[in-house]
Parts: sequence; C-alpha cells; structure tokens
Amino acid sequence: MIASIIPTLLVLYVEGSVANENVPFIAWSNQRFLEGIPTPPAGTIIDSQHGGPALVDSLSQDDQLIVLFKFNKMSVDDISKYGGVYQQNSDGGSLSNFKNAYENSASQLPLLMVEKSVTQEVLDKSTVISFDDDWSNKLSKGITNLLLVPLELTSNSAASLRKADERMGKVLEVVSDLGKKYTAILTAAMPNRIPPNEDDEVDTLVGRHLLATSGTNYTQVVSFTDNGCASLFYVSRIDITTGDIKNATLETSTKWDVTKSNCSDPTAIKLVMSSSFGEEITSFELAFNITKVKTGYYWNFKESSAAYKKKDQNQTQFQFNITATDTPANYSYHCGDTVILDKNSTTTIKLVGFQIQPFGVKEEKFNRAHDCIGFFTEGIWMGLIVTLILVSILYFGVSMLASLTVMDQFDDPKGKTITVNAAD
Repeated sequence: MIASIIPTLLVLYVEGSVANENVPFIAWSNQRFLEGIPTPPAGTIIDSQHGGPALVDSLSQDDQLIVLFKFNKMSVDDISKYGGVYQQNSDGGSLSNFKNAYENSASQLPLLMVEKSVTQEVLDKSTVISFDDDWSNKLSKGITNLLLVPLELTSNSAASLRKADERMGKVLEVVSDLGKKYTAILTAAMPNRIPPNEDDEVDTLVGRHLLATSGTNYTQVVSFTDNGCASLFYVSRIDITTGDIKNATLETSTKWDVTKSNCSDPTAIKLVMSSSFGEEITSFELAFNITKVKTGYYWNFKESSAAYKKKDQNQTQFQFNITATDTPANYSYHCGDTVILDKNSTTTIKLVGFQIQPFGVKEEKFNRAHDCIGFFTEGIWMGLIVTLILVSILYFGVSMLASLTVMDQFDDPKGKTITVNAAD
C-alpha cells in the first residue's frame, strides 16, 4: 500500500486539496475486478465528467458485494498522518486492518481524489443495504449489493480511526466467511477541514506563499463569471519600467475592469484585466487566452498580451509567452515572479505573486496550485554534476585495476629454468 499511495500523496499533500469538496477514494477487491480500470494522472480530480462514469460502471458491472466504508469526514492528511504511510515497515498505524486488507487483495485502485457526486453515483447504481447486525441476511442474489458502513472521524482522530479500523476488519472478516466476491471502497461524505493554528500560519508564511493554501484576503482577487464559466486572477504587485518611467508600481488595492473578458465555451476563455498606474501610465491591460487540451485533463496559455498607454502618447501593445507546462484542469497556476519583456522596446513588466485559475472555480477560491518552479533547480544540477565527477573517478580507478596483468609463466623448481626472450 505504501508504494502505491505515496506518489499520489506527494501531489495531493496541500491543505487546498479540500477546497472543492473533493474526498479520498481508495478501492480494493478479492477478485480482479479493478485491473481494467485506467489510473488517471496523479493530481487529477475524478468528477462526473472526467473519469467518473467509467469508474462507476467498472465497479457496478459484476455480480458482487460492494462494501462502502464511508467516513463522515476525511482528508488525505488523515491517511498520511495516522496510517503510517511514510514510515518504513509500518503496520498501518491506526489503519492496520485497512492496510492488511489492501495489500493482500487481488486488485487495487491507488488513492484517488473524487467529487462527492461520484460516490453518490455508485450508491444509485446498486441495491443499498444498511449496516446492522442482520445485514448478511438481506443480500440479494444475481445483482450488485452495496453494504453502506458508516464510520466516524472525531476531533480525536487517532482514536476514532482505530475504532473505525476495527469495524472495517470485522466486516471484511464476515464477508470473507460468506465466500462473497467483493470490492471494498474507503471514502468520506465530506473532506476534513483542518484550520491552521497560529504556529502553522507562521510556518506557512516563511516559505512559498500561495493563495490556495493560506488565509489571504480574497477581496483582492479578481473574479470573472460568464456563460457558465468562472475564473480567478490575482497579482500582489505589478512593476513596470519603460523609457523614462522607472519602476512604476500597481498595488493590489487597485480595481480591475474585466468587462472585456469573455467565455466562448467551457473549454476556452479570454481574460482581460484593465487598470491604471495613475498619472504616468494612464491605462494598463493584461489579456490571457486560455484553452483546455483535447483530453480535458489539462489547460494551458494559448497566447498572452500586455498593453499600456503613457500620458499624451499612443497605446503600446505586445505579445508575450508564459512558458508553463500543462496545468491540471482543476488546478490554479502560480508563479512568484513573472517577468514580461517587450522585444521591440526596453519595456519590462514584472508580475509579483501571480496566480490564475480559468476553470473549476468553486466558492470563489483558488484550488491547489501548479507552481512555475522547474524540476531542475540549481541544487539538483549541482548534485548531478558532483555525482557525475565522482562516478568518473570511480570508473577511472576500476579501469586501471582491470588493466593490471600478471605473469603467465612460472618456474618449476624440479624442472629446467625458464628462459624468457626479450621479445616476450
């Protein structure tokens, strides 16, 4: 279980993972029912449009018993913290029975994040049996039965998870004794929202500071809704240098005009934000054309432009590129410092604390953030180069040892003395 869950936890381990009412979803079976279900990319949210129907159909197509262990609330943090996920040779911590059942099953699904509607679709397609002392006598033959086992997570997370784990172990033991083909699912009715305390907030502000994971005042976030689309934009400060104007600054308190923005369809949106720097730069505009890729799992910047007008001069407009990799559909994009250069002049625009989310906005809050920091940082390059040097030295030493030769002829004390020619 540890090997299959850790990669997903590394992508989902942020407090923003609960911002859109998404819940953990883990499944395992004593048959090979789950082997044909494609695993989505890490970080993808399974909803009623992307991946949800295929998942529900795969779980409901066989004559089997679905055991749905449903917590009143749970987050990825609860599983990682109390399940011993990061501890080597862990017995599962407070979820030992769950760990044992998962690892000894015939097929499994790794940890997924799903919208609550997906779990409801599984319930709707099955004959639901309430959990009580007589549940085993209520099973119907020839159809997919679903046993709904309620579990509770209280403020004492460790103790309540141990109690829930004991119930899971007992239920699975009864199912095994009945000889039933089954698929077990562990999920929750809602995410467990863990508010940060004061110490946590201080630690959060020390490092990278994303709106998706902090208590930022959202009144400074630009919101745009149109034709069923909802998007968010935020920048803490904009600095512009052009000609005789040095470091003109636009603060977050400035009002933005988004009336030029439009949404042609749910997969394409044009965000246009207009404002003013004051007397020196009378108008300023940023425009982003954003589209989803064909699969619908990612979005990217198709084209971007900036325009500004200095006092008593004509408007200047230029195109620029944001070199961002594909961002997961329900994620926001964040970059601490984004520098925009006009190739035809000396104009430089710097976006500080830039964050944008064109799709999947709910409750007017940013989702998890896909950051612009590349994989190969300076530290990684230094480590690779040093490793390469050490490996080269090791290779040279081994090569020298391998090139050593020994005598292939020896004196026999009882025989004739060997005569070795100079040519040999």
